[in-house]
This record gives sequence, structure tokens and C-alpha cells, in this order.
Amino acid sequence: MNQELLTILLAMSPISELNGSIPIAVLGFKFSLVKAYVLSVLGGVILVLPLSFVLRHLTGFFRRHLPIADRFFGWLFEYTRAKHARDFSPKEEMTHEFSHGFFNRREFYKVLALFGFVALPGPFSGVWSASLAAFVFGIPFWQSIVAITLGNIISGIFPALVVAGVIHFL
Repeated sequence: MNQELLTILLAMSPISELNGSIPIAVLGFKFSLVKAYVLSVLGGVILVLPLSFVLRHLTGFFRRHLPIADRFFGWLFEYTRAKHARDFSPKEEMTHEFSHGFFNRREFYKVLALFGFVALPGPFSGVWSASLAAFVFGIPFWQSIVAITLGNIISGIFPALVVAGVIHFL
């Protein structure tokens, strides 16, 4: 298999994502750091739109056709959103600049939290988990796509710096 394609597929994998694909591409395939970063970010970005789309539409399909799925997803969404509503509540009143346009302050906090979740590298904090979190928390489709994509771009910087030897663990 083509090494470029394998790097993209590793980045698309829910286990390795960027944290695995960049080191393998640089150290194993001997790619330049820039090439490994671009291919790995591309692998994650390719996944964002279809994954978010499938989650939303497949769940809608099951909710319409299976009463037990409708009850489960209804409970899941209600429970999750009610439990975390306080975390995304603005501390002060809505200000005018956030009250119109792309999103209000509460939605801004959700999108910012989603971006941070993806941007800060860690186990299970990549595109797969973020797409699921955006869906469960009810973050609007295009806002979640933008937040996850930008977070994925930022997230690749850390493993790239580790591989380049800029950041040392020991």
C-alpha cells in the first residue's frame, strides 16, 4: 500500500489519529515533518464531515423507525444536555455582539469547548470523540465542523514538535 495513503488512513483511525500517524510517517516512512503533518491533518479533516453527517442522519433514521432507539436517544440527549447545561451557561447577561449572527454566547461556549477538546492532544480527544460529543450536546452541524477541523489542525502541532525534538518528555 502507498505510504501516503497509509498515513492518511492512520490519521483517520480512531485509535492512532494524529498522535500516531505523524510519528509513524516521520520515523517509519521517513517523510518530512511538513509532509507527515499535512497528510495526517488531511486524514482527520476528511473524516469530519461524513462522520458528523452519518451520526445525525443514522440516529434520526433509528429514532423514526425503532421506538426503543427513540426512547434511548431522547433520554441520552435530555440527560446529557441537562447535566452539562450549567457548564455552558454564560456568567453574565447576553451581550449585544453575541445575541445575533452566527451564534449566541451559550453556543459560543459549546463551540469553544469542542475546539479545545480536539486541539489539546490527549487520548480519545480527536475527531471521532469530538464528532460524537458535538452530536450529543446538540452543537449545530456547521459550527461543529468548523470547530473540529480547526482543533484538528492545531492538535497536529504537538506530536509534530515531539517528533522534531523540540519538546522532550524526559
